[in-house]
Amino acid sequence: VQSSLRVDGKVNGNITATDTVQIGREGEVEGHIHARHAFLAGRVSGNILTQGKVVLETRAVVLGDIRATRLVVEEGAVFNGKCVMKEEERDSEETS
Repeated sequence: VQSSLRVDGKVNGNITATDTVQIGREGEVEGHIHARHAFLAGRVSGNILTQGKVVLETRAVVLGDIRATRLVVEEGAVFNGKCVMKEEERDSEETS
């Protein structure tokens, strides 16, 4: 998808977006998500790869790994997987 995407239903397959992916409370994704940012309130069974921020809202359930620059996990969210927090590009350029 060019730009952003919001899912309030069920998706079986991978999602790739150039900007933000939002999964609503009733949304379910069985597949990987690749986007700039991800805001999750529903269920994701798959890995999440972003260049920016991932937010797991109170009712979110993530069964998979997350790679992001920033991660916010609200109380009540479920996250079963591993997380890799990569440095922002500007930070790595300053240390080079």
